Amino acid sequence: MKRLLLFLSLGLLTTALSNPAKAQSVGPVAVEAGDTRTLWVYESGWFEDIGDHQWVELNHELYNDSGEMLFVEVSRNDSQVTLFDKSRNLTVILTEGKMKWRVGESGDFNELYQGRWKILPKAR
Repeated sequence: MKRLLLFLSLGLLTTALSNPAKAQSVGPVAVEAGDTRTLWVYESGWFEDIGDHQWVELNHELYNDSGEMLFVEVSRNDSQVTLFDKSRNLTVILTEGKMKWRVGESGDFNELYQGRWKILPKAR
């Protein structure tokens, strides 16, 4: 129901399902009480926290087969949430205003999307 409300609230019609079993398991990431950063939206898609430190990116323009890519949250602080996709060795940093990415463990991060944090609607 939460995912359906999210799709409707963003004006997107999709039946994409996530498969958390594909994500890499990591240790607990401390999340402060009241931290509402569970949804980061940009023009053609979004990143959503699907629980247990796992995130999914949904973007049907970029990922034609399933429309989604899976990530694990590896860290967060007051200014950013950092995600990792083991299958592509891809690190993503989500901040208020932009998304940056890097392949591999070194080198500069590249800005890809402008976006923002959004609060999920409450399930009824």
